[in-house]
Amino acid sequence: MRIKSISEQKWDKFYFYLGLTIVFIYLFPLFMEPLYVSVFDNLDSTIPSLKILAHSGKIFASNSDIIPNMMNGLPRSSYGSEFNIMLWLYYFFEPKTAYIINQVLIHFVAYFSMYIFLKRYIVNKNDPFSGLILLAASLYFALIPFFSPEGLSIPLLPLVTYSLLNIKNNKYSKLDWIILILLPLYTDFIFVYVFYIFMAGIYFLWDSIVQKKINLHFLFALIVMGTVFLLREYRLVWSMFFDSGFISHRTEFDAFFKYDILDSFRTAHVLLLNGHHQHLVALQSWLVIPVIIIGMLLSLSKKHFTQTQSMVIWILIATSFAIGLWKVLLGQLYTLPILTIFVLIIYLFTKYSRIIPLLMLLQIMLAMVTFFQFCQCMHSIVEYIPILKMLNIT
Repeated sequence: MRIKSISEQKWDKFYFYLGLTIVFIYLFPLFMEPLYVSVFDNLDSTIPSLKILAHSGKIFASNSDIIPNMMNGLPRSSYGSEFNIMLWLYYFFEPKTAYIINQVLIHFVAYFSMYIFLKRYIVNKNDPFSGLILLAASLYFALIPFFSPEGLSIPLLPLVTYSLLNIKNNKYSKLDWIILILLPLYTDFIFVYVFYIFMAGIYFLWDSIVQKKINLHFLFALIVMGTVFLLREYRLVWSMFFDSGFISHRTEFDAFFKYDILDSFRTAHVLLLNGHHQHLVALQSWLVIPVIIIGMLLSLSKKHFTQTQSMVIWILIATSFAIGLWKVLLGQLYTLPILTIFVLIIYLFTKYSRIIPLLMLLQIMLAMVTFFQFCQCMHSIVEYIPILKMLNIT
């Protein structure tokens, strides 16, 4: 086994601190004037509601208490839990300061979170380029445009996965359990972690079948996560399942299920390529999706490339980005079905791990959920199942 030299270890530290420096430079405009803030579901709703609740004097009031400052008065239950660090940021600081603190925490935590996860479970520490790989991957994750009202929901995902894997592999420490217990204080259960826990539960079942035994530590960790999140969201749980007088305003929504089939398909396509166009534009079509496609293509090779072949491949890849080839290929109406067929072929015939094409298929399926969310063909169904209106996921 190869052991890194002292010089290589110094370079790894250099790359780590270089990443921190770049994240700071990226965030520096937050401290300048003017400050640009996204409006949709943020400046028009999340920030005002947090500020209203923070200074209403009713943070710990009962669910039925009315807070009169928005929509002619809303019950306390509509404002979410008091066990929310973002709420307390707006309690102790002015909105601008609270917003900046939240943004800084989001991007720095994202960098550390991804770095720790990759270093432990993904990147080979004996690879001479491991420091550079960790820098590139962690930095990319740290600099994507996160949806700030969700706090650390997405930035903490790698660290949560790291802790769960430590527990699963029986290599955990007290810190791993502390992370899982404190996680709900700065993350969102409804938008992110209800789905994360569900998928982790599926993985637990698959692992139990493969290993032919139940990993009790892993199961207990998932139960702890779910329980703590439900305790944090006790107001929502009570309103939905025990308060017969509570009616969600989303039952009156008619903004969805309004497009024809073709427009609904285009909407799903845009979501896959660029993310949610109103919350944030992740622009994964610019880099992430092309890199995934290239990686899956190369995985079909049954031999290692020579130095000359590798150089030619790199030149072709660089040229494809330089001439804007991917923007043209991914922007066509037929891209989504062709991409789906391509990923299925890769999944069936690759000689390496199938996890990448499997995850890509999952992303395509999630994008197609948007198709059903907007398609007129679903309108008659949601009239019979009103909860589908409330469970708007777009």
